[in-house]
Amino acid sequence: MRVLTVLVQVASVGAINYAADDYESLFGSGGLARECVPFKCPKGKEAVPKRPLKLEAKGGCDAMSGGGMHMFNAGGQEESPVDPCCQQRQACGMICGTTQKFCDDQLTECMNDACDFAEDTEGCDQKKGVAKMMIDMDAGKCQKHSKDQAEEKRTKVLTDVYKRHSKDTADKVPGLVSKADNPKKFGTLLYKLTSKFPKMIKKVKDPQQEYWENMMKKAQEEPPPDKPKRGRKTTTTTEEEEPEDVEDLDAEL
Repeated sequence: MRVLTVLVQVASVGAINYAADDYESLFGSGGLARECVPFKCPKGKEAVPKRPLKLEAKGGCDAMSGGGMHMFNAGGQEESPVDPCCQQRQACGMICGTTQKFCDDQLTECMNDACDFAEDTEGCDQKKGVAKMMIDMDAGKCQKHSKDQAEEKRTKVLTDVYKRHSKDTADKVPGLVSKADNPKKFGTLLYKLTSKFPKMIKKVKDPQQEYWENMMKKAQEEPPPDKPKRGRKTTTTTEEEEPEDVEDLDAEL
């Protein structure tokens, strides 16, 4: 109970100190809508993922709130069945060529499948509902290249993936690149590979999650305050302590 009180107090102070236009950075995209400008290439150019391909996920579904849910889950809950879906969703938003609709649809499909086989279906459905409200799109990581260069660049990106995660099947790369011959198809291919090779997604510590976990730890380690004792207060002088000299203010009268 004391820990919960501390967290509520900290959250209240933090909310007061944030300006209205900074509300999103504290509680996620629920505060203010973020304007997302889609990546566009000039005529004759195609969007290609940057090398090396870097996909990250900051925690699970709670991280998609931008940090707002972390204060309530700072105790280090176990990973839920839908958390891997949210990790893929975060990675999807970082893949050049994907769209928000595609990533959101994939998240919904993944979470529905996960909850169908979950032991705690009610808890899974609750987590799924929160995740749907907290969807937050990251910017795609693209480079502009001529159409002649695009196929070569895609081949290099995909070769990097297979060399790192499946060397024995790297011979598939040319055929896959020939089929995924535009930004949308190649982005979809990379997303599907995150299911096949989960280690493509680097799990990093969310600074806001770490902050709330440290607050929780600090609150748990601090001893409870001493309760005041009831009764008359008595003043005693011990042998170790000598009474201070007190000036006799009446001596001069």
